[in-house]
Amino acid sequence: MDPAKAREIKAKICEQTGLSERTLRRYLSAYRREGFDGLKPKGKEKHLLTPAIRPDIVDQAILLRRDVPSRSVAQIIQIMEWEGRIQPGCRRSRNLT
Repeated sequence: MDPAKAREIKAKICEQTGLSERTLRRYLSAYRREGFDGLKPKGKEKHLLTPAIRPDIVDQAILLRRDVPSRSVAQIIQIMEWEGRIQPGCRRSRNLT
């Protein structure tokens, strides 16, 4: 098929379907690469996230708060630094892993 005829057909398809020319090009490209499977929706990948704070650190912080409910978060972090459970400076970086 000559390029002019192909452009004409693509323009008609875009007009009839409401798709943009760019979307139609992406669909054609996916079809050429992967066939019909390339046009099927790709599900979202599930990423396993690691917790921002290790569970054992959270458990220890909960115990410290239960011991003295009036303790602030900063005080709990300070105690955990003194005990060597977390590295000094975690309070500023929020990196308690």
